[in-house]
Amino acid sequence: MAQVTRFLILLAALLISAPKADAYDSAYLKEVFDRYKSHVHPAILNAINSSARNKLKNVELVYIENYKLVTLAATDVDKGEIYISSGFLNGLYQTADCLLLEGTFKVDDLCDNYFDFFLPVSIDPDETTPPFTVAQILLNFDDTKITEWTQHEATDKARKRMLFAALINVMTHEMGHHIVGGITPGMTVPQVKAIESKADDWTYSTLSQIGQPPLLGAAVSLFYVAQWEHYRARLAAENAGNPDFRQLPSIHPRPGDRARKAFGTTCDEESSEPALARACDLMRRTIARMP
Repeated sequence: MAQVTRFLILLAALLISAPKADAYDSAYLKEVFDRYKSHVHPAILNAINSSARNKLKNVELVYIENYKLVTLAATDVDKGEIYISSGFLNGLYQTADCLLLEGTFKVDDLCDNYFDFFLPVSIDPDETTPPFTVAQILLNFDDTKITEWTQHEATDKARKRMLFAALINVMTHEMGHHIVGGITPGMTVPQVKAIESKADDWTYSTLSQIGQPPLLGAAVSLFYVAQWEHYRARLAAENAGNPDFRQLPSIHPRPGDRARKAFGTTCDEESSEPALARACDLMRRTIARMP
């Protein structure tokens, strides 16, 4: 609790005075997207059946450089396009870093507090620079400590692996909409949730075919989605008496339910594979905190 209080005090003080330099590495995020496009996407096309391949082979993957679009990962089935923004990728990156920082510094609810600060960037018209990173805030903008953290070999490897796994999960889900169907005007919320659930099923099945277990990517990406739901709930509570407040209903299945589906039977038994054991542990902790 003391660490969380320290986090909030630092945040209040530093929002005013601290520089926002190096809070957003656009070149690195684009590099991650390009690596997915050049390596993973072709592998998926080669692994799926010919009918699915014909539906996907001309789909264009569109990268949008905009740090404020922190929730943009979408598909347009009619246009044959899939979109993801640098802001969304940055959110996944910060999720990975949050989870690693929580484990390293034993700070409960660090990510929950951080994303209440991170997510408003998408709706603040006065915001002109990317938000601080969670590492900048927790490490008190100490350049030496931040460099040690970000360049620590094992931590950096874990962070990059978590980010790339999450991107693979998200992009494959969007590809799945071109197979199982997209969201169209007039659909009811239950109909939309059913389509989203089918896209998840296609994702997990397809990733297993290419030897990419979906568990780690699902844990990171769905934890980030859960933060949106936490934030939406907080906004609704804060505006309970405001007649002008409007919020669209969530059209996705509950993040916790989606995570449990990814969890499946993969982690029902103890694993001798360290990487899988760590992913299962992360998923257990993630599910426990999801709505």
